[in-house]
Amino acid sequence: MHVLMFQLFQDFARPYRLFEQILLILKTADTRLDDVLEAVWAHLLQNARGTPQWSAMRDVIVDLCRKYFPSEAAPLDIVIHAVYVSALPLASTSAQGWATEALLDGGIPIRECFEELSVLTESVRFGRGLGTGMG
Repeated sequence: MHVLMFQLFQDFARPYRLFEQILLILKTADTRLDDVLEAVWAHLLQNARGTPQWSAMRDVIVDLCRKYFPSEAAPLDIVIHAVYVSALPLASTSAQGWATEALLDGGIPIRECFEELSVLTESVRFGRGLGTGMG
């Protein structure tokens, strides 16, 4: 990561919890930090505000994917995992398939979406579970 980008990240964005700015710094610096990305995506999705909540979350997914995909700020393995983990608690009150539609509307190609979802499904199938991936 470029020195100035690292300084912006370390001195401002991270300590002040400027989540979208963290994504922008990682995108600009073309740098992937998995633990940071997992926490940032989870926070942004779980703090979507609106009624119904699944619709607000859908809007956040579409917006963030359009801004940051494809880049190191939106790696599919992390984004898709965060989306489905965040969507699970809303399953009983939401429109069927909304999370996948949001990813597709955000510009995630269907092939990549399917491949990452297959990997996620296999991990659940073999007992590794979804988990939250966040510490």
